Amino acid sequence: MDLHKKWILGPMVNFTNLPFRLTCLDYGADIVFTEEIMDFNILKTNRIFNEKSGIYEYTDDRNSVIFSTNQNENGKVIFQIGTFCSVNALKACEHIINDFCAFDINMGCPKLYNIRRGMGSALLLKPEIAEDILKCLNRNLPKCSITCKIRLLDDFKKTLDFIRLCSNCNISGITVHARTPKEKYDVFPHWDIFPLIKSELSSCIPVIANGDFSSASLINSFESKFPNAVDSFMLSRSARHDPSIFLQKLEWKQRVQGSIGDMKIDIITDKYDCIKKFLKYAIITNLPFKSTKNIIAYMKPVHCHSNALNKINGANSKHKLLDIFNNSNQ
Repeated sequence: MDLHKKWILGPMVNFTNLPFRLTCLDYGADIVFTEEIMDFNILKTNRIFNEKSGIYEYTDDRNSVIFSTNQNENGKVIFQIGTFCSVNALKACEHIINDFCAFDINMGCPKLYNIRRGMGSALLLKPEIAEDILKCLNRNLPKCSITCKIRLLDDFKKTLDFIRLCSNCNISGITVHARTPKEKYDVFPHWDIFPLIKSELSSCIPVIANGDFSSASLINSFESKFPNAVDSFMLSRSARHDPSIFLQKLEWKQRVQGSIGDMKIDIITDKYDCIKKFLKYAIITNLPFKSTKNIIAYMKPVHCHSNALNKINGANSKHKLLDIFNNSNQ
């Protein structure tokens, strides 16, 4: 999988499910991440093809869909796995390899439920385990793309050592969230570290920058200040609020190609159209209503009319939500 010059949807728990990923792809995302799924949860699933929807569903013993995919995201989706064991990681990848050919190992999540299991950012302190996982997957899955997503260590030298270790595992790319595991989102990311990271890696290993890249103008500003420091950008929280942000990629790509100077392309989108697109996918893919409503809560306009807000809060089905937005005049 080519990870150069891409705008990528980042993994977000309870968010980057199939309908949300498809929505972002429709708006121009080049690559989309699944939410993180633990290796042991992957291995508990059964693969079922839903002929009505054309979706491959992975269900648990209660027939609840844990994750799903369809042909519309073939070659554009990276499955993120939570793991602390190379054997289990390999088994998990092999379990879903019929539908996914790119896998990312979560090495940056600071959530306690990850750290307690030795997963996520806990792997930053266990480089030998991280190395074993990446080498095992690359050795046994030569036709697959293997990547990892990390955060920064408090010690800058140790960060570079860890990145160097990962790069020696023949990975297809590395995503760096430019904050430490302890830093919250009110701390501005350490963008100045990217040129140093890039200098440590072989030119053939793409560096994907993550951390407050919420618009084309911010990305352009970053590239002006740190030219050639990264290969691609990952958007997460900004896409959560507005998947149509990927339309701004046009402005960025034209600037990169030199076809426009500093000219800004005005892209006007209807936030309600974005929500309606997601809702249609949520209906087609049978996303549970609770999950659907949770995502809509983030996507709805900040200054939503109180009457519309009451209707949204009172809706009891996905079809009812779609009716509300179809009949809204903002």
